[in-house]
Amino acid sequence: MNADQILLGYPEKPSNPALLHRRFFPSKVGGQPAWLNPQHLPPLSDLQCPRCRTPMTFILQVYASLDASSCFHRTIFLFGCQPCGNQFVAMRNQLPRDNAFYPFEPPDTDNVSGVGDEEEDEFKSLLCPVCGLPKGDGEAGSSPDTSPAAKEGRRGDDKAALIPRGHRRCRRVSEDGMLVGVFEEYELEVDEEGEEDADKQGDYSHEMELKRRYDEVAKDNPDATLDESEQQFFEEFAPPSCRNDDTFQTFLKRVRTNPGHVLRYAYEGAPLWFASAQQLEDGPPDCDTCGSPRVFEFQVQPELIHLLKLDKLEWGILAVYTCSANCGGEGYVKEFVYRQPEPM
Repeated sequence: MNADQILLGYPEKPSNPALLHRRFFPSKVGGQPAWLNPQHLPPLSDLQCPRCRTPMTFILQVYASLDASSCFHRTIFLFGCQPCGNQFVAMRNQLPRDNAFYPFEPPDTDNVSGVGDEEEDEFKSLLCPVCGLPKGDGEAGSSPDTSPAAKEGRRGDDKAALIPRGHRRCRRVSEDGMLVGVFEEYELEVDEEGEEDADKQGDYSHEMELKRRYDEVAKDNPDATLDESEQQFFEEFAPPSCRNDDTFQTFLKRVRTNPGHVLRYAYEGAPLWFASAQQLEDGPPDCDTCGSPRVFEFQVQPELIHLLKLDKLEWGILAVYTCSANCGGEGYVKEFVYRQPEPM
């Protein structure tokens, strides 16, 4: 695609969850990662929070093939730290069309048999059964579960025996529900960005009317659900500090023109900033692996926070930048994520 083309990702409940399997090269939100290269997985250390060292949680992945022969299959994965709420990691992986893992011809989406074959079972044995991240060793990984519940399970308590011997974070998910192992799963439907409606520029009467209606509904019935247009408003609404911010007005205008999208893809383009404050001033750092400049690839919109009920993760936008040389061969390469916070 060219730099002027902007694609948007809309979350949809999958018509057939089997089509989110890795052999169909999905773009998706939530669930477990559909790893592209199933043999050379990233080490768990690359997926741990740089601040607290907790394994991160998978947020989404974007299948983004490029013209280069080495990038015929190419996926960007995004992860976030639930305990910290503001730490994120992106991983890029790519394969040529002729590779050891997938047929040369495109997959037949009418044939989903064979997803659970022996080879797939062997691959899954490398992953945490709860979150789908690679297993690790020692303190941060999948050390043997010696908790009282697990010991009781080995003595015959069926319920306790179901506690997965995966990451310690994931055992907390099983034991006390403090964290979420995986987020609700959606496929990402892709469409081109529509043009802005010039007649609506700077007009926020619709938003304020929705806010008034919401306040009335919430007062009478806190559990009441809103219709689609009202729900969309709360995916777009921002603090009063943004009301006079021209950058935020531009952001809101573009979101209103294309309601419901959670991802904005513009390879070699530029982010659509959420607000004027705390933008990335000096550009992304060069690639840690080869030193090439990084380019903007996509951003995650704040609507995803509402969709997935991410009470532990916060952002205005997440801007993901990737190596312009697409280095790294067939391994997983860590890329740069810039979190623009939502102004208070």
